[in-house]
Amino acid sequence: MKSALILLLFCTSIFNDSVAQGLANSPASVLWKISRPGSTMTSYILGSVHTYGSAWVDSFPAIDSLVLKQDLFICENLLLIDTAKSRTFSKSIASPTVSAKKSFGKDVKLIRTHFLETSDLDIEKILDANNNQNSFLFSMYYILLYQLMEKRNLKMSTDFLPMDDVILRRAHLAGKQCIGLDETNSLGKMISSKKQMNSIKSTIIDLVKELEDVDISRKRNKEFLKYLKMVDEYNNAKFSYDGNQVSDKGVMIVSRNKSWIKSIPKYLFINSCFIVVGIMHLNGKEGLLNMLKERGFELTPIDL
Repeated sequence: MKSALILLLFCTSIFNDSVAQGLANSPASVLWKISRPGSTMTSYILGSVHTYGSAWVDSFPAIDSLVLKQDLFICENLLLIDTAKSRTFSKSIASPTVSAKKSFGKDVKLIRTHFLETSDLDIEKILDANNNQNSFLFSMYYILLYQLMEKRNLKMSTDFLPMDDVILRRAHLAGKQCIGLDETNSLGKMISSKKQMNSIKSTIIDLVKELEDVDISRKRNKEFLKYLKMVDEYNNAKFSYDGNQVSDKGVMIVSRNKSWIKSIPKYLFINSCFIVVGIMHLNGKEGLLNMLKERGFELTPIDL
């Protein structure tokens, strides 16, 4: 369940304007070396796609090797390894029970049938009885994205653990100091706002329709095609960067970047770091790659 919540931080941004902004140029590596003139300290930043997991990470052994060589690991959050933070996060996303019918309207039968046939889950019973529906809605969202990618024979894992957490767990087990960039309580409130949850429900409906070959709007179909193009590229550790403005809707890519950049440079000055954040956080004028360059760091793409 927690994995699905973490996944949301990337996936909700995919279906906003930002995905269109990430496909303009020829693809480059998702891994970058960070250096600074006059310093022997070398760090790395990896843009992730949270729907990928251990299968993707294991296909590029250089990632584990680099993580083990660095003395500090930085990621979006530490929910996987910090029980106290995980409890705080769970409380911050609590939601009242709303019937499946009210959540999905006339599409509830189609959605219920799809999950019964593909996952043996009766979403109507679960949602009608669940005291924290947001968690289950996030899980539904994750399952559907997984199914969409699985149809394309991409490097999918069966453990449903996002690649960020896969690398975090390995760094933690190796005794590396681990830092989370997001403030836990505000993180939960951000992704479980009423507006955000309505967007999730709407996307669940359209994802089921896409998987069941039911017509969806032209706009939504275009968004799905862009998403699939992006994950196809990422399957080979590539992403099409550009310098355009990235949307701050949904999971607040830009706002969080501006918050993170206040602390990231100080870590880079005194540590050799390995940083993992969602790939959308690297893109655009207010992406971390550009922000780091503006602060005097040199960034070099590293092919995996």
